[in-house]
Amino acid sequence: MATGTGKTYTGLAAISNLYNNLENRLAVIIVCPYQHLVEQWVEDIIMFSMKPIIGYSTSKQRDWKRRLKDAIISFNLGVTNHFCFITTNATFSSELVQNQIERIKGSIVLVVDEAHNFGAKHLSNALNPNIPYRLALSATIERHGDEEGSQKLLNYFGEKCIEYTLKQAIDSEKLTPYFYYPIVVSLTEDELLEYKNITAQIFKYCTKDRKGNITISETGKMLLIKRARLVAAAQDKIKKLADSIENIK
Repeated sequence: MATGTGKTYTGLAAISNLYNNLENRLAVIIVCPYQHLVEQWVEDIIMFSMKPIIGYSTSKQRDWKRRLKDAIISFNLGVTNHFCFITTNATFSSELVQNQIERIKGSIVLVVDEAHNFGAKHLSNALNPNIPYRLALSATIERHGDEEGSQKLLNYFGEKCIEYTLKQAIDSEKLTPYFYYPIVVSLTEDELLEYKNITAQIFKYCTKDRKGNITISETGKMLLIKRARLVAAAQDKIKKLADSIENIK
């Protein structure tokens, strides 16, 4: 689903529907890549009459680890029929949280926001195969240049169940029409040199099989991320932005 078309509400509505279909007994786990996204989700979760356990390093719920443990015990004993735990990618993949999830007895739904991130090996390893209900939310579920990671996501979450593109959203007047006006930014000499050096390193971690298929190691993938961040943080972007704003005035 395209950005701005309601992935959060869609996910929460799916949880509500599943909860009703399972005779009102469900453990809910929601995962977001960043802390600020967790807090945005929390606002909407509360609107759906859930009081989430908010788990990450700087959570306002300083006792979230105890809350999670107690919630799982109560759920397993049948004292409560549901709980909602929302966390970040990093905390979700931690040994502590993974061990807690293993202890849950009963129906569990896992909702992952910006799910394309979980194509990476260190995160895909945290996708528990015993969780029966799974929902991946993303505007771009396919991982560019990482066919293996994309396939991992499909293997775990299944095929697309909803696809709502920017064109569909604009045509149906759900999003405001807009135009892209690209502004070209060049790398500095130092940035370009570093870009070339990283690219040369990436080649060392690529292999080609007899059919011509190219694969890249995890180290190579990390270098790809490093190179992408170099481009994303190009120094001249700020100057170009300032110039563009001046023209708008």
